[in-house]
Amino acid sequence: MILAQSFLFAVLCCSQQTPAAGPNAAPASDAGWRDLNRVAQIVNEEMLTSRAIVHSIVRENQRRHFANEGEAQEAETQFRLDHVKAALAVQAGQDLGLEPAQVDRRVKDYLERMKEELQGSAGMAAYLKNKDMTLLEEQDQDRDMLYARFWSNYVTGEGPVGDARQSRDRFVSPSYMRYSYRQCLEHPERLREIGGKGQEVVLQQLDIDPQSAGGPEQGRALAEELRRRIVDGEDMGDLVERYGAMKNRRGMNEPLEESRLRRFDSAVGAFLVEAKPGDVSDVMEYKRKDSMRFRIWRLVERTTAVVPDLTVFVVQKRLADRIQKDLSDWRREQAYGVLSRASYVWPEGLLPR
Repeated sequence: MILAQSFLFAVLCCSQQTPAAGPNAAPASDAGWRDLNRVAQIVNEEMLTSRAIVHSIVRENQRRHFANEGEAQEAETQFRLDHVKAALAVQAGQDLGLEPAQVDRRVKDYLERMKEELQGSAGMAAYLKNKDMTLLEEQDQDRDMLYARFWSNYVTGEGPVGDARQSRDRFVSPSYMRYSYRQCLEHPERLREIGGKGQEVVLQQLDIDPQSAGGPEQGRALAEELRRRIVDGEDMGDLVERYGAMKNRRGMNEPLEESRLRRFDSAVGAFLVEAKPGDVSDVMEYKRKDSMRFRIWRLVERTTAVVPDLTVFVVQKRLADRIQKDLSDWRREQAYGVLSRASYVWPEGLLPR
């Protein structure tokens, strides 16, 4: 169930000038009644109202300014999903049996430290005003974040759960680290994760617009002629400036990772398999919805991959961090599924069960 997008977007468009009055209010009925607010979502015993959704989306719009109704709708859908996950995490954290007084004490200490960092009450007031929140709202939010963090630590093993010990193993075995390292070698685009980089190429391109050449047949004939002239030694940059539809930097591209380029453009990938610096591709045809281009590529330079050594500590640390992050993300998503199946979430379908 999505709020009426036309109304919501109208609220967002005027939110910078005047406060939105009566969000999601329905026209007056024959009896003179109208909805001032309504329940839009339920997670167990917690309800989310349409007014709270509009208020949150208005805040988001003030932060990044939606361009159209589609962006506003996407933000609302994401907010609803995030709210379900957040509510389940907070409720699960509360079920861990943490002492409420201890949680309140931690929230109070956190706010005191924040106040010191913001240089007193005036800085704290400005911070809350910028977030469009009251101090009580900030306290409630921080308390919920603490409960959610305790639950996340409990299911992932990333940190302590109150006074309890960690109960999830996060040890990365040497054999699994070697396996992850081999995966980086087999998929060069992942080498950056451990401080390396894949093999890169510098390409020069010449685009011919058939419309400017008199039509598709004339455009291809011109492209074939220009390719022959490049192969015969004529400067490709000069031809780009004279005939090219794109003249930026005389057709020179920034260094591109070859493995990514092959996946993105299979035709270029096929050319690069056997190409050596200086080689020129055949004329390639690129079609889009409303346009067509004939394109010629020239391989200017190829640099070899940088492959870090697995025996280096920093490489092992980066591998371990990535493995542990992936493990935590997987455990968290699995736990959300367990919570969702054991909870009442309305409307249905917000989380996989």
